[in-house]
Amino acid sequence: MERQHGTRRTFPIQLSCRRLPFPQSSQLNHGIQTAYEFAADAGGMERSRYFGFSKDLYHLDHFLGMFGNMCGDLVNNQSHEVLEARELEPGVQLVRVRVVGPTGRSGDFDFLLMRKDLGRKAGSWMVKRLLKSKS
Repeated sequence: MERQHGTRRTFPIQLSCRRLPFPQSSQLNHGIQTAYEFAADAGGMERSRYFGFSKDLYHLDHFLGMFGNMCGDLVNNQSHEVLEARELEPGVQLVRVRVVGPTGRSGDFDFLLMRKDLGRKAGSWMVKRLLKSKS
C-alpha cells in the first residue's frame, strides 16, 4: 500500500477523524454527523453494509447508535494517522487509519472508499464500509 497523506481520496477520512474528537462541540455529535455525510449509502432507503452487515441507514439516528457501538475508538480519539491507501480497482480505494482512542489504546480501521457517480456529491470520495482492522 502507498502512503497518501492529505490527498483528496483521504479527505472524508481526515475530516471525520478531525471532527470525531469533539462530539460535544457547539453541535452535538458533530463528528459522527460528518461521518454520516460521507457515508456512501446513508440517507437512502436501500440497506447498507457500512458496518460490515446489512443495516438501514436512512436516518441519522440509526447511524449514530451504530457508529458509537462499532467505532467507539474513533469517537473522542486523541489522534489519528493514515497508515496506507491503495487502489483496489478504478474508483475504489482502501485506506487504513490508526487512531489512539480516548483511553489511550490504539486501533486500526479500514475505510473502503468509492467515488460517488450521481447526485449532489457526484465525483466525491465516499465511505462505503468502515471496519475495525483485524490485523
